[in-house]
Amino acid sequence: MIFIRDVEKPCSTTLSIYAQPKTRLGALNPRFRQPEVCLGSQVFKISMRPCEKKLKRIIIQDTENNNQYQVLVVYGTFVSSRVMTLLDNKLIYEGFITVYTRGKLIPRWARYWAALYPGHIELYDFEYKEKRKALYKISIKALLDVFHPPTDDDERLVDVGSLGLALQFSHESLSLENNMNPDFEYRMYILPDEHERSQEWEQALMHAASLINEYRYDESYIATKVNKGVEISLQTSLDEDTSTMIVPSKFLW
Repeated sequence: MIFIRDVEKPCSTTLSIYAQPKTRLGALNPRFRQPEVCLGSQVFKISMRPCEKKLKRIIIQDTENNNQYQVLVVYGTFVSSRVMTLLDNKLIYEGFITVYTRGKLIPRWARYWAALYPGHIELYDFEYKEKRKALYKISIKALLDVFHPPTDDDERLVDVGSLGLALQFSHESLSLENNMNPDFEYRMYILPDEHERSQEWEQALMHAASLINEYRYDESYIATKVNKGVEISLQTSLDEDTSTMIVPSKFLW
């Protein structure tokens, strides 16, 4: 017999062995068959880690009749590589980017060393990189799409040239107190250093966006558990960003 079970979190499953006593009358007429009795059970713990199929001999103890039964079981756990990327929060890509940010008086381009993870981007000082603490940890759990803004649009808000990328977020990315402009596009603009880096950043961000869009409304995925109005900056612990979709307003346009 083969059993397949989908799980969303660590749990356990129970294998129970049943048997039906044979009688002469039961063999002749189904109405006289004895009900099935449980010979015993074995509990298997299921973790959210891949486990190769293996053969195991288990002993089922029938406490009622003081009997033992040996059963050969083949079992394992499969976890897709996409889910493992989320569970392990694996680094997807890293490199230099320049980000269009709001200044005190006028907007400016700020250069960072950036590390992309499944649910966020970490921005570091471009000289010291990861030798120092991240300056910003930007949630991308509200990320919808990544694209090159058209260069021939005279009404475009930000000119990023042919190498620049726009990260399109949902309205959930902006805290309520900042969500007032009806023309707000919920976009973050980044500029990689060269054409090859631009392609690699686009592919990496598209991969992250596809993961988020696939599991955005999964109850087991942390992106559905939102802290309203939380922005992450130097004064905020990086660990506090695990349950927010909010992007710091200085990076959104």
